[in-house]
Amino acid sequence: MLGKRATLLTAIAVMLSTSAFAATTTLSTNGDTYLRGSNQNDGTQTFLRVRSSGDNRALVQFDHAAIVSALNAGVLITAHLELFIEFNNNSWGDGREVDVHRVTREWTELGATHNCPIDTNPSNSSPDCAVQWDNGEFDATPTATFLQTNGVTGAVQFDVTADVQAFLTGTDNFGWIVKKRSESAGGVIEYTSRDGTANQEPKLILDIAPPTFTPTSTPTDTPTTTPTSTPTDTFTATATFTPNPNCAPEPILGCRQSLQENKSLLLIKDKGGLKDKLIFKWIKGEPFDQTEFGDPLSATTYTLCIYDENSGVPSLVTQALVPPGGTCNNRDCWKSTKTGFRFKDSTTTNDGIQKITLKSSLVPGKSKIVLKGKGPNLQLPPLPLQQDQKVIAQLKNDFNGGQCFEARFSGPPKKNENDFFKDKGDPAITFPPTPTFTFTFTPTATPAGSAATATPTGTDTPTPPPGLPTDTPTATPTATPTDTPLPGLGTGTCELDDLNSSLRLQLEQSPLIVNPSGEIEIDCAATDPGTGITQCTCELIEIDAIPILGLGDVCVFPAGPCPETKYDCNGGSPLDLDHYSDHDIGNCTSNPDCSAQCDSFCDALGPTHVQQASSCEGFCLDGPNANMACTQDSDCPDSSCPGKEPAAGGIHAGECNCSCQGDELGSPSVAGDIACSLGLQITVETDQDQVCGNTPPSIVLPPICGALTSADAEGVLEHVNSKNGNNNDIGPLSKSGAPLSCTNFAANNLAGLELVGYLGFFDTTLNDILVEQTFVCQ
Repeated sequence: MLGKRATLLTAIAVMLSTSAFAATTTLSTNGDTYLRGSNQNDGTQTFLRVRSSGDNRALVQFDHAAIVSALNAGVLITAHLELFIEFNNNSWGDGREVDVHRVTREWTELGATHNCPIDTNPSNSSPDCAVQWDNGEFDATPTATFLQTNGVTGAVQFDVTADVQAFLTGTDNFGWIVKKRSESAGGVIEYTSRDGTANQEPKLILDIAPPTFTPTSTPTDTPTTTPTSTPTDTFTATATFTPNPNCAPEPILGCRQSLQENKSLLLIKDKGGLKDKLIFKWIKGEPFDQTEFGDPLSATTYTLCIYDENSGVPSLVTQALVPPGGTCNNRDCWKSTKTGFRFKDSTTTNDGIQKITLKSSLVPGKSKIVLKGKGPNLQLPPLPLQQDQKVIAQLKNDFNGGQCFEARFSGPPKKNENDFFKDKGDPAITFPPTPTFTFTFTPTATPAGSAATATPTGTDTPTPPPGLPTDTPTATPTATPTDTPLPGLGTGTCELDDLNSSLRLQLEQSPLIVNPSGEIEIDCAATDPGTGITQCTCELIEIDAIPILGLGDVCVFPAGPCPETKYDCNGGSPLDLDHYSDHDIGNCTSNPDCSAQCDSFCDALGPTHVQQASSCEGFCLDGPNANMACTQDSDCPDSSCPGKEPAAGGIHAGECNCSCQGDELGSPSVAGDIACSLGLQITVETDQDQVCGNTPPSIVLPPICGALTSADAEGVLEHVNSKNGNNNDIGPLSKSGAPLSCTNFAANNLAGLELVGYLGFFDTTLNDILVEQTFVCQ
């Protein structure tokens, strides 16, 4: 015990961190204890208790010389205090804050008590010290906070960067005290002490960048027949780290990774003008603290950098930079959320970027980043991409030396054509390469027709790799693509108004209503000058997870393709919808048999009704076991088994389910009415963490093209739960949408457009449901 205390535990792990060029050093505590109401010392306990009863507070400190040694003349990027929760009494209600404060008085592990920072006789219950304290002496402002909730155990981190930086500049280092913000409220937590389970002791995790060299550059312009610029660089070595918001010529190293293959996405559409699109999704990411996002509300810049490899050599092919703060459409561009930040700008003035979602988590696989851009302001790379061997996308910021989130795409891609690239991400990089020399250029604006000038910013290491510029970098101007207007209405993005949008799940007894948020893209071709009608396609870009208490997260994924529908700019063509579902239209012996019966059933409803979906219960819908007999979904890999699972009462084997869709019904539409066929697939994940795609779904409904309209829609579901003749049918339900003028659509202002429609599903966990869709654009 005492031998362990006499030994300084230094760095136990060094690895590449998320900061560009930084290494991570982990130090173990050299002293910890906890304080309680009695004047006793608990420095030999295997745990550190924090609770209200007895005023329990934890103390942790780290050897200052070890911190200085770990830096080794480098630059501190971040510092995190990590504590391991070994016991949680799960009485935290909706969650309560646990704060870390910087201690302002010297204390010792075996001398700290409720009354004394250093008690010379802690066993006698008397305060034996010249200067007392009242259960700790500390800075009143918390350094960091963790929202403790029920069920959370394992390692948690507190950002103590500001304190460690203060220690390095002369502030006394007496460690930290950990306490509940509201000490009268319920909740008990016990962290592992350094006398407890090995490798679970308190740790201080330091991200450190080596000293870098900032060159001083004096550009000298020499007039010639062909204007050129020859910068003369005078390098002055300075041990400072200057974050650069622009992309480096090559990918930076040590970026955060997505933990699961095929969860990240890069999509580039070069269709011209408003039809240009860029999507980068970084899903199921590494765990990290929210502080790595910096403060985009006022200080932190975000930049998307895309690199294309040719024979294994990467080159920067495009970048998109979003500055901090700003006003977009008379409101703040950036907003903070519980786990990160959101950026929204329908004007796409910042390099075409329209939306950024930043979500952090300390739980592996729960962090998420989504970036979307569109329109002529996007700086798209030339397509097709080389992708030899990889395309690399990195979203970086300039907070504390730079944080970075990366996905690599090795192919074969889903698409790589002259106007369209799409691919899913590679597995995470386990052991990234060692950081090397980089050199970045920051172009400056020049008058039209003049030569480009540049102020190069060099980042020099003692031994730069061969082949990289060293003394005389040459800046090459990048041409700005021009927008060539195309005929037609173009592409509009419907950002769902989650207050007025809804999915109404009408059950036999009562409805269940949820409010979706996400995006739908509507792409319309040229308008016929005689009829005012244009053909359109609708695509679901993203619907956020919809939590339903007792069921799980309802997830809506894109599916399709679906048939083209229409937008009537002048009015006149009927665009009403009629959805009709029936759980039992007769007996069937296979899915093809049921499909044939469903076609006849829909025809009998009227000339405009066609089959939308059908299934014969007890036969696999698709996959390798398509049309084979089944009793549960596990019998049907990559598909589902229609009918109830045995645990839910068994299937209705041999019953034919049928859904019919009728459109172009009813009265003539008004100007601006639109009909839309949206491909989607609904699943349910029971973990209820409001993140879709990270766990196997408990319910998988078949992909379907659901009709929507801005006119009138009606829905009916008969033989609910396969009960013939019990008068338990749902509907008819009806809903009216709201049209939008084609002028507004062409201007990409979809605010107020309302699309409505119906879908029928059989034998879900909620039994049969008729889903009423209401999507309102904001």
